[in-house]
Amino acid sequence: MTSLADAYERDANGASQRRVYAGTALFAAGALLVVGGLLAGTTHLVMGANPSTAAKFGARRLALTLVCFGVPAILLGVFTVLPAARLYRVAAVGGAALAAVGTLVLRAAYPGQWYASGASVPSTIVVAGGVVYALGLLTTLWCLFTAVATFKTRNAPGGTVSMTVTRDGETRTVEVPREDLDDARAALSGGSFGGVGVLGGSTDVEDTSPQPTSDGGQAATDVRDPGTAESDSNASGTDSGPDQYCGSCAHFDYVRTDDDAIRPYCGFHDELMDDMDACEQWTRNDA
Repeated sequence: MTSLADAYERDANGASQRRVYAGTALFAAGALLVVGGLLAGTTHLVMGANPSTAAKFGARRLALTLVCFGVPAILLGVFTVLPAARLYRVAAVGGAALAAVGTLVLRAAYPGQWYASGASVPSTIVVAGGVVYALGLLTTLWCLFTAVATFKTRNAPGGTVSMTVTRDGETRTVEVPREDLDDARAALSGGSFGGVGVLGGSTDVEDTSPQPTSDGGQAATDVRDPGTAESDSNASGTDSGPDQYCGSCAHFDYVRTDDDAIRPYCGFHDELMDDMDACEQWTRNDA
């Protein structure tokens, strides 16, 4: 049976590498656009040594376009490398697209429609383009802020439980939030599958968060899984095999869902599982 750690590493490593490459490329492209825009608008690289009025306007329009495209690209590059839910990824891309629309509106308005007729204030089309651009940029910034906050929370959970699972002579250790400990114990005792995918063999549950004890040690609880616990018949030399629950079935596996969650999966029925009760198609996993 594939372990939770194996499934996560198998699915996450490739995705993480792709996100890093994509995010780096977006960030670099955005940075180049911003730098190019600044050079185009403030130096003679584009407008020439003795620029005409049309050349100046053209260089400034180019600078406006490059900078306005570059800033959301930089934000998207940073956002891409961070773990985030699909909703936030879609919102971030939507915000960047909205900023691109605002950029095109501002570009079209410069220079002829930049100011209102007979006034020195921005025209209606410029105000509209600026508002659209700002809304898009703020949306992407909000998604980036949410991703950073979520990332810090995942890496500083404020108290976790370390669960060491021994199955078929192989030991694995995972950490779960303290509030999910009851769900994990329920799963280990054959109940419904909770927030932690840890099943099989004997399990040691250790609270790794700081707490006062008389000897300065850490609280630990031993939990036995009935799926592979030794019965009285085993002690007498008779091998009765594992209990029939999904964790000991050959069709059982872990998969990653669209919202980046690891869920138990039944290969026979080709569906996600809500509990660990074995069905009639249970097949012993001898791996």
